[in-house]
Amino acid sequence: MLMKNYLTIVYERGVKMKKLLTIYFFFFLLMFYSCTKEDDCVGINSFLSEGNIEAVIIDQNNDPVSEAFVIITPGDLKDTSDVNGIITTGLLEKGSYSMAISKENYADTVHSVNVLGGVTTKSNYRILILGSIKGTVTDPISETPVEGAEIITIPATGVFLTDAEGKYEIEFIQSGEYVVKVNNVNTIADNEKIIFVRNAVINKVNFGSLATGSVEGTVRDKNGMAVSGAIVNINPDAINLTTDANGYFLVEYIDPGEKTITLSKENYGDREYEETVEAGGFVSGNYQIDVKGSLRCTTLDVSGIPVAEAKIVINPGGEIFYTDNNGFLELLYLDEDAYTLEISKITIIPRHLFS
Repeated sequence: MLMKNYLTIVYERGVKMKKLLTIYFFFFLLMFYSCTKEDDCVGINSFLSEGNIEAVIIDQNNDPVSEAFVIITPGDLKDTSDVNGIITTGLLEKGSYSMAISKENYADTVHSVNVLGGVTTKSNYRILILGSIKGTVTDPISETPVEGAEIITIPATGVFLTDAEGKYEIEFIQSGEYVVKVNNVNTIADNEKIIFVRNAVINKVNFGSLATGSVEGTVRDKNGMAVSGAIVNINPDAINLTTDANGYFLVEYIDPGEKTITLSKENYGDREYEETVEAGGFVSGNYQIDVKGSLRCTTLDVSGIPVAEAKIVINPGGEIFYTDNNGFLELLYLDEDAYTLEISKITIIPRHLFS
């Protein structure tokens, strides 16, 4: 009987000890995660005040660019893109940053990046390869290619000779206006031409009897507003250029034939057009691309009260976002697709309620 009572006492003490340990553990977690009036949820606010950048460096063909050198300011953060064109930063204070991208034979480019708290800012950032000039020199009398014709430019980029097919190419030229001149071919009267070289564009300059055409156009959105900075790809000529501030582009000295004109711009949907260029002809067109769609939502509780800082996971993609103080979230520039939103909220009990 005595042994039984002893065991009962030990058992009851053990149960009480477990209960005490459970209570202590609960208060430990509460103190670790809860807020106070003084710190005002420093851990949570810190999380929501910092984010990071995951950038993919791409070229004019949307292919990844490896070994691109990137400087992010403020902070003077430096990194080099990997084989997939990706760089990822550590945590940054939310705000506006400048991303300078450079690589040999590419035009230096600066992009603006807006870092949001608690979010990985993912986007593509384009850097364009320097332009080039190529063409053919043909004897206008015999209509045969001229081998060894001397090609120079002003400003000077070097001296170049045509091959057995009368072809020449000058690569990696800074954008700007150039005079292209062919020397030592007395049968060519028009031996000097002016051309504006653009980044990521193969500029055609032929001399002699080989006739070419031109293509111009203006790119607008559905509201009729000019779209500047749109990438214009013309194939099969592999010509790439960018629209100016008025949405305008011009390609001179393009070989005749059927052309596919592809328009693209970050946050816009791609668009293709078919055109026919005649020898000596001039194609002029009006083209359209439109901004991608957006998604807006407000998160409310069962009482209809907005839920601030609710976590929203959007699929496909798995990207995480948080609602603002009014329970509102806006996602811009989404591809056309069906999306699923997973919404959750962690409720934290303030410690001062127990004091």
